[in-house]
Amino acid sequence: MSTEFTEWLRGRSDDRLRALVAARPELITPVPAHIEGLAGRASSPSAVARVLDRLDRFALAVLETLVVLPEPVGYDALRGRLALALPGAAGRPFRTALRETVERLRTLALLYGPDRALAPAPGVREALDAPAGLGPPAAEAFRHHSPSAWRSWSTTSAAGPAAPVSPPGATAPLPGRTAPMTGRTAGAPAGGRPSPRCSATTRPSAASSTRSPRRPAPPSTS
Repeated sequence: MSTEFTEWLRGRSDDRLRALVAARPELITPVPAHIEGLAGRASSPSAVARVLDRLDRFALAVLETLVVLPEPVGYDALRGRLALALPGAAGRPFRTALRETVERLRTLALLYGPDRALAPAPGVREALDAPAGLGPPAAEAFRHHSPSAWRSWSTTSAAGPAAPVSPPGATAPLPGRTAPMTGRTAGAPAGGRPSPRCSATTRPSAASSTRSPRRPAPPSTS
């Protein structure tokens, strides 16, 4: 949990803390014993996901823009980035809506800090989808690999020939992993291995002549 976020929450006035728990009543069920408990509960994955589901599209766009910018972000820089993507951003309605949205997100403890240094609250970055559906950055996706392996892949990608493009539906091997099972199954029949219990599973059949296999008659008891 971020110490800066906890200290920022500690510095909020009583009225602003009442507004926070009024908008997010799940944070005081049960009532936390101290401000650290409130900060931890406010940044938990379930609590963040719940409050994100109640936001409108513009508020989500503000948060997503804040997440992709290097921290901390000034209010003017945030407004400039949003203005590049939204029509009519130079007008008063946009400026009014942005100011109200930033204050609302601050009240909900989804972003914190003064206007000169805004930052997403802990847990917000992880709860939001990757920007533009592109997935996480490569450094984050391969963070469990050794730095030497990462450097060798980067050097090979920059200096070597371009990797061949796999056909649609093909499974590309990850760096450092074995090749997919394509070569091992090249000799297998197209319909799969027949079941040993029913040798006619791969036999072609027509709908008019298809019927369930008969069960063997029970042995006579006479």
